[in-house]
Amino acid sequence: MKVLVNGEEVELLPSDWQVERVGGVVRVRTSTGSHTAAVVQHQGKTLVSFQGRTFVVEPYRRSRSAGPSATGSGSSFAPMPGVVVEVLVNPGDVVEKGQRLLVIEAMKTQQPISAAFAGVVEVLPVKPGQQLAEGELLVRIKPNE
Repeated sequence: MKVLVNGEEVELLPSDWQVERVGGVVRVRTSTGSHTAAVVQHQGKTLVSFQGRTFVVEPYRRSRSAGPSATGSGSSFAPMPGVVVEVLVNPGDVVEKGQRLLVIEAMKTQQPISAAFAGVVEVLPVKPGQQLAEGELLVRIKPNE
């Protein structure tokens, strides 16, 4: 099944993956092991938090025009209500792809939020101890040119 993930067309599940959903958590079993992700619905979109990154998953529509999406634009959002545990960067910091930016805790699980690409921290409206609402902006990275 094709879907759009962060605005890019992808095949959602390879045939050898087994998927089980328990509440807001999805368990995926592959030939390389088991993985979990947090999944929430927000404003008509499906947000998936997996390995420190947030992905926006939408149905694939051939007529849809391509455009930037949440993570593709450098914005990361809270996948569910929680609290900011740690902030590891400041506005203006230069970050590398995959670098941890902050850590949030939701449902007794700590979720690192990592940079989707190299760039500069443009907006960082959160601080340690702050309560988060689902879908709240956590950080925005401006890509390197």
